[in-house]
Amino acid sequence: MKRREFINWAGLGLIASYLPVALVACAENNSATEDNSDSELLLVGTISQLEETGFLLNEESKIMVVKNSDGEFMAVNPTCTHQGCIVEWKPNDANFVCPCHDAKFAVDGTVLAEPAKLPLATYKVKEENDELKVKIT
Repeated sequence: MKRREFINWAGLGLIASYLPVALVACAENNSATEDNSDSELLLVGTISQLEETGFLLNEESKIMVVKNSDGEFMAVNPTCTHQGCIVEWKPNDANFVCPCHDAKFAVDGTVLAEPAKLPLATYKVKEENDELKVKIT
């Protein structure tokens, strides 16, 4: 066997030995957890607390939960996308207002008034036994 043939066969063998590893790495993960896995849900508070205060705020995780006019619970990141101030919930107007520069956001996070140009990040809320849990993504 010539040297060139040997190197070709050795290279081909090396590539073939890594093929199973590459296939496993690229394969779809069938052991993925259900979309509403409790391990991904963060307890923000109870419905009773929300109705008492008008909103729930988890400052550590930067999540605010409010109730919209349809009675649905909405969760947003309350950090204003303009300069990072924490927005305030205005229940009478059903919107968020930034105390720093008066940017306004709808209950779904969309921008209603500048200077903010980007919407607030939103999260899914799960209601379970009077508790409100938010899916962090």
